[in-house]
Amino acid sequence: MALPSRIERANDLVQETLARLIQSDVQDQRVNLVTITRVSLSPDLKHAKVYFRVIGDDPKQRDDAQKGLIRARNFLRHLVAKNTDLRVTPDLRFIYDDVGEKAQKLEDLIAKAIEKDKKLKPKD
Repeated sequence: MALPSRIERANDLVQETLARLIQSDVQDQRVNLVTITRVSLSPDLKHAKVYFRVIGDDPKQRDDAQKGLIRARNFLRHLVAKNTDLRVTPDLRFIYDDVGEKAQKLEDLIAKAIEKDKKLKPKD
């Protein structure tokens, strides 16, 4: 089993490599606006969850980008193997990263609760 620091370095390496390869080598127009936000490798380094975001907030664009990434998965895996010194090339699984959207919804809920609380408090 790989050490945690080794996994972290491998995560960073795969993330940087994929980000570069998607921009330079993938011809599919659906992935032009994709940003790789993080990579999470399994302890044995055989599987990678690749989290991505798309510039803009169109759900159709996000779905198209994911389809484009899935279509390019084997090509990207081959290029990752070629461009890194990892002993095992991980299988890539692309997942849309919705953390920013969830954080924004939470901020909106907090702001509404604060506003409601201000209205309910008696004025001094």
